[in-house]
Amino acid sequence: MDKRLVALFTMAGILTMAYGFKQEDLDRFKATHVCRDCDLSGADLQGAEFIGAELSNADLTKANLSKAILSVADLSYANLSGSNLTKANLKSAYLQRAKFIGAILSVADLSYANLSGAFLLGTNLQGADLIYADLQGAYLQRVDLAMANLEGANLAGADLTEANLTWAHLQETKCDMLTVLPEGFLCYNGFVKET
Repeated sequence: MDKRLVALFTMAGILTMAYGFKQEDLDRFKATHVCRDCDLSGADLQGAEFIGAELSNADLTKANLSKAILSVADLSYANLSGSNLTKANLKSAYLQRAKFIGAILSVADLSYANLSGAFLLGTNLQGADLIYADLQGAYLQRVDLAMANLEGANLAGADLTEANLTWAHLQETKCDMLTVLPEGFLCYNGFVKET
């Protein structure tokens, strides 16, 4: 990924973080579980239950979503950069093209989630459950996937430059000729293998 693009995403996140969430957006979301294109940056939603919530294109930068239940939620195109999603349940969530730059998703459940084209630069995914997650075309540079479970995940076209895959479970993890893997790993017959 071009360094200018990374700088642009970083600056966009910094500018957004300076303002904080809008109370009316937070109140509406808590009442309806719908908040498309809204500002929840910096909101404390720790442990909240929002199964199937509609948060597409929402600004959740620096939000505290640790232990939140967002299974089957639509967070496509949302900005979750710098957010804390430790132990969050995002099973089967729609996270296409979402931004998680520098976010913490350690021990999060992302099994069966659609993260195609998502930006996860420098994200902490230690111990995360990514069983059968769709990560096609995702940007995973410098991501920490130590002890993560990627069984059956689809990494076709994903960029894992400098990613940490120490003790990651890679059984039947799919890849293709466009997948960029970190040193010590290769794509062999359509699957990720340690060299």
